[in-house]
Amino acid sequence: MTFSFFPTVLDQSLIYFRSTFSENSLRSVQTFISEFFPPLKPGEILNVYTGTNEFEPLDSPYSYCDYLQTQHDIFVSSDFYKQRKSESQLLYSNIFQQLNITQGTNDWLSLGNWLSSFSCYQQKLNLSFDDSILNRTLEDAAFDSATFFETLEPGAAGSIPWYLVLSNIEKTVNSTSKTKFYLYFSTAETIEAFLYFIGWKTDVLPPLASPLAIEVWENEKESYVRLVLNGDVVQFQGSDLTLFDHFAKFTRGFYSFCVK
Repeated sequence: MTFSFFPTVLDQSLIYFRSTFSENSLRSVQTFISEFFPPLKPGEILNVYTGTNEFEPLDSPYSYCDYLQTQHDIFVSSDFYKQRKSESQLLYSNIFQQLNITQGTNDWLSLGNWLSSFSCYQQKLNLSFDDSILNRTLEDAAFDSATFFETLEPGAAGSIPWYLVLSNIEKTVNSTSKTKFYLYFSTAETIEAFLYFIGWKTDVLPPLASPLAIEVWENEKESYVRLVLNGDVVQFQGSDLTLFDHFAKFTRGFYSFCVK
């Protein structure tokens, strides 16, 4: 059996594109659109929704939520965080010396993403370091998200982006919107927040350009939701498929952390 998720002719009322307010994400959206929906006529315009510099709900918006901001301030002020930072900066100093780059204050958090991006595109770096250092950089790339999320009340991570996504899906399920396909471009940290929100935990971020599909399946009586990360089903409360009403009710229980 073959399933088709895209109409053969683009109807903008059926498809919704949203991106974080960043050049990289917007370029990714443009690349996707050009591959699946090449222009039918010169100058055709497609709408891509974004946030702003002041508020971008698809990011990990600690500063937009009093609870998250307070907890994050506590986290980065902790001895645990400071010790990890000091150890990592010392471990990575040789890499930055090889690159002839001065190590910045927060470069220890982003080095893993930078190194893995070269692996994804099969590019070689003229650097010398062992696998234990590489694994450490990948763990540190998730330190300010996954490790931080461990310190939060269950469900607090991801409450803002989940609210954005679920409110759109509910409109389709309740037939108040014709939209059938929603596409969001953000960061691996946002996917991590989505997964922690429902209790799925990991020590490293999803690989670069990982897709998280939030699928809605319908029969004559009910709607169901299924999450798929990089082609693998992410179970929710031990099940591959969950009643949409149950899933929506579960998520609404945590919006109070950040959604006013």
